[in-house]
Amino acid sequence: DEVQTGLGRTGDFMWGFMTYEIVPDIITVGKPLGNGYPMGAVLTSAEISSKLGAYFSTFGGNPVSCAIGISVLEIVKNEKLMSSARMVGKYLTSEFDKLVEKHDVLGHHRGLGLVHSLEIVKTSTSKLPSNEFASEVMYGLRKKQILVAITGFYKNIILITPPLCFNMENCRRLITTLDEVLTAVERKASAQSVIVYRESMESYSRAQLKRGIIGTEDPSASSAGDAQNGDQDGGESSGSADGSGHQNKRARLESENDAEESNPYEDMD
Repeated sequence: DEVQTGLGRTGDFMWGFMTYEIVPDIITVGKPLGNGYPMGAVLTSAEISSKLGAYFSTFGGNPVSCAIGISVLEIVKNEKLMSSARMVGKYLTSEFDKLVEKHDVLGHHRGLGLVHSLEIVKTSTSKLPSNEFASEVMYGLRKKQILVAITGFYKNIILITPPLCFNMENCRRLITTLDEVLTAVERKASAQSVIVYRESMESYSRAQLKRGIIGTEDPSASSAGDAQNGDQDGGESSGSADGSGHQNKRARLESENDAEESNPYEDMD
């Protein structure tokens, strides 16, 4: 599919697949070939074409479409638009890399010629994708009359594919505006406060919180557990449980008192 990468948009070659030194069996190209006129084309070898069987299209190959397509190809060649895409693309790559170093929400930049993408993340250290920030960047640019797309598995990739007539002046305006939008997004993110709700902690006493910190048990719970065990055992075991239960309880309380005296979190709320 060479709809976005074809006709010299990558700068170095007429078709994007040539960058990777492969030869595809079938190539499709659409909208750019007509420069606004609705048309597309399929390119393949005679060997493959002969095995596809019968094909019929009412408007396929009509003289008007063919004349428009040929005119577009001539303009790409005569106005050296592929060379322009290469030069503007190098400047874009340099400026995008600077923005990645400057802004915390930019994770990575990829691009060639006039096909570029920016990864939007929560922070540059975490590298976690952020589709929320990506949407804010897209709409922020749209308010300033610059259109970009969002793509990627996590919907956090800003896709920038300007037309072949995109020049250095357009490029500088894009970089300046993008810098302003990214700064606004980061400023808004840093201004958001974190709210901690303590409603569920109000019923706990300070002593209980401290016991939770040092990892000891609640004496009342232990006492209840001892009594329940005594009730279940009955008879002789009940008397034995009472004696050993009181001793265990006393030892546990002494252990808690010692732990509370040496508790490093004494002044912690």
